Amino acid sequence: MFTLDEAFEALHDAARHALLDAQDAGAEAFRTGSLADAQVALDRARQLQALDAQITALETEMERLLPLQEAAGQLRLDVETPTQPAVQRRSRRGLKTPEAAFMRPILEVLVDLGGSGDVNTVLEQVYAKMAPQLNDHDRSPLASDGVTPRWRNTAQWARNALREQGLLRTDLPRGVWGINEKGRAWLG
Repeated sequence: MFTLDEAFEALHDAARHALLDAQDAGAEAFRTGSLADAQVALDRARQLQALDAQITALETEMERLLPLQEAAGQLRLDVETPTQPAVQRRSRRGLKTPEAAFMRPILEVLVDLGGSGDVNTVLEQVYAKMAPQLNDHDRSPLASDGVTPRWRNTAQWARNALREQGLLRTDLPRGVWGINEKGRAWLG
């Protein structure tokens, strides 16, 4: 059994992971000159952004329509999920460390690594830098897979925001993050 909040979190996570995959595929297609594939990936990314917005709207409407205790995640859905371990229900906003808190550490780690590094190495070093400020909620697993720590997902979204702000390289293969000159300048 799982709560309504867990269900929404799983939907958001699935949509956002698919969005990151589509964005990475589009960047790779653009880098290799496959403009048709890049356009397909861009269209998919736009559809996934719209889907995530629809999930948010539905979640907001559910919170508005349900009594307070139900909107707080206490409403349990009578569905068994035997393949997934029990995970902590989605908490209220403000419990997880914000995406913005990961931005500087990501850029600093990339500089420490000589400008780029594979995603796992970068995230391990980001975790080492941020461990003192991460809380139990950050360390708990996502409802969508029951394994991935929330902090890791948040750090990946921070990386996406850095890329959208033009602070990361876009010409690297999938799974490799790299800082560009604008990112170095942002660090000061």
